[in-house]
Amino acid sequence: MTAPSLRYPENLAAESNDWVLFEFFKYESAFSSSSASTTPSTTDQGQEFLDSYNSVKTSDSSLSSIALYMPPELAAAYAGNWGGRDFSPLGATALGAAAPLLNGDPKAAGDAVKKRLDSMKGGLFPYMAAEGIKTAMNGIPGFGGNVQANDVLASTMGKILNPNTEVLYSGPNLRTFGLTFKMTARSSAESTAIKSIITTFKKAMLPTAGNGAQLMVNVPNIVQVTFMNKQNKNPWVTQFKQCAIGSVNVNYTPDGVWSTFRDGAPTAVTLQLQFLELKVLYSNEIDDTNGY
Repeated sequence: MTAPSLRYPENLAAESNDWVLFEFFKYESAFSSSSASTTPSTTDQGQEFLDSYNSVKTSDSSLSSIALYMPPELAAAYAGNWGGRDFSPLGATALGAAAPLLNGDPKAAGDAVKKRLDSMKGGLFPYMAAEGIKTAMNGIPGFGGNVQANDVLASTMGKILNPNTEVLYSGPNLRTFGLTFKMTARSSAESTAIKSIITTFKKAMLPTAGNGAQLMVNVPNIVQVTFMNKQNKNPWVTQFKQCAIGSVNVNYTPDGVWSTFRDGAPTAVTLQLQFLELKVLYSNEIDDTNGY
């Protein structure tokens, strides 16, 4: 953790025990040849994976670290992707055999299929017949088109196939969060600091043009956002892993009117920042030590 060289307000430490630290790093490819190995070397393979996965390869950035006051609004959101999927009767039968088959027990898989087919019995013929009629009608001009098996069953029997809907988990969402700071300069030194802070965030979120820039540019810097209490992480506030800066928005007229000092520096500026966490968060990382 580096001592911040840019801060707002100027006497931040005297005004509040709680503040936000921003540290910037150069990001290197997660799958470069020098990245950490994911081969487990201990009996705790879950922890081995997390240690390797969370090890973002970085190097020091030339950008100054920043300290800002705790914003008036601070929230953390956790979300996952769940969605309903429909399986046909035969599809559900196949999935019923999938678990024992994947576990290397073909006999149990066959028994599961037989049991499922036996339970379908009388309903199997209408299902197969409806599939055949659907295929025939869609292949003959003048008989409709885009007919589904449920259309055949609903129009002839007043029934439809059981959709066999299951809600399935497809993965976690990366966490995003935003921070908004209103900075009002009370001295020429604070005006200079505000300008430098805004410049630093803009430089951090944009790619860099280097050698061969006509073909490729360098990935923007990443940032470690840490919510602090005095000189330590605040244990009561959700912390985040290293983040990409999604956007930097600057409003030079936060009070609805253009107002400057004699040298042209705005009297007040609102800085809005959006962040995207680089790594997925796992349940076994949630504890009082990490603060996630």
